[in-house]
Amino acid sequence: MKCEYCNGNLSLEDEYCPHCGKPNKHARKHIDDMRRFQGEFEDTKRYVRDKTIGYTEITVRVVILSILIVLILVFFAVGANAWEINREIKKKSAEKKFEEYSLVLDGYLEDGDYLEFNTFCETKGLYTYDSVYREKYGEIINACTWYAGAYEALFDFADFDEDDSVSYVTEMTGDALDFFYKYYLNENLFYTDREEEPEQYRRALDGMERNIELILSVYCGFTQEEAAAFPEMSKARRNILLEEKLEAKLQNEQ
Repeated sequence: MKCEYCNGNLSLEDEYCPHCGKPNKHARKHIDDMRRFQGEFEDTKRYVRDKTIGYTEITVRVVILSILIVLILVFFAVGANAWEINREIKKKSAEKKFEEYSLVLDGYLEDGDYLEFNTFCETKGLYTYDSVYREKYGEIINACTWYAGAYEALFDFADFDEDDSVSYVTEMTGDALDFFYKYYLNENLFYTDREEEPEQYRRALDGMERNIELILSVYCGFTQEEAAAFPEMSKARRNILLEEKLEAKLQNEQ
């Protein structure tokens, strides 16, 4: 381009004419436009950068949250299956060791150690359904489960803490005993079709009942007559008697 004053050669970057020194008005406009465009470009760049950072943070949070959700779901899925897998492993192992374990179980029954019998069954995974142990020990395993619950409830009853509720402890103990007595009296709904009881099963049940009777009379304040009659009482009558004994125990301790 030409300088309008001296007709010398100019470029848009020349703010003044290099020949006559006069200001180049076209260069001034060009420079102002470039500065404005540069400013707008910087503003746009900052806006894009800020938005990108914001979107990146959101994206990272979403990704992290998604990973956590997946891990939680996997954890629960594995946890739900872990028990089943462990049960099957124990079951297969127990089936292979039927003769070995039978000797141990028979020893516990011979000694009348029904708590250890129950603990051994739980530890080794001896189940009453779909198992080689069902025919010989199935009913005894079930009865020992309820016996262990009644045994524990009775000693909680005997060690009653004043911070606990009398009605709650009475109800829990009464329920635990009721479950056991349904087996002892052949009232359990799962075995209503049982016509003849194997001698081993009946002998084990009688042994468990004698132990419970002894705990009632020695540790829970029952007379021998009350303890002996306890199985034949209704559940409501048992609970009333349990509550009376517990309240009497509290009065004696005051």
